[in-house]
Amino acid sequence: MIVPVLAALLVVAVVVTLLLALKRNAASQARKEATLESPQNETLVYPLPPGQDAAFVVAALERAGFVAVSEPTGGINGVTVDCPNGAARDRERVREVLQHIGSTGFEGEEMHVTDVVFADERDR
Repeated sequence: MIVPVLAALLVVAVVVTLLLALKRNAASQARKEATLESPQNETLVYPLPPGQDAAFVVAALERAGFVAVSEPTGGINGVTVDCPNGAARDRERVREVLQHIGSTGFEGEEMHVTDVVFADERDR
């Protein structure tokens, strides 16, 4: 009799823990998006090369101290990066981080990006 009750309590505890983790993750993502959408913040948009996994790009940028999200922006499938020092000052540091990402593409192939071109540089 006590084993089924303990099992049920364990299931409830796991579900509650998962829901709290999801809520925390959603709140963190919302804060990132609010930061990037703020008119006071300058951003860079990095269009993803075909096959490059955005998760690797976002993770590398976050390890380097940048706030980044992966979502289509202005019709571009890419990663938006917050530039706390301004786009002009952070551009080369972001470029350097992106050039040194060793990652695997969607189909398992090795990807090394050497020419990083931001969305605002494509128009030049």
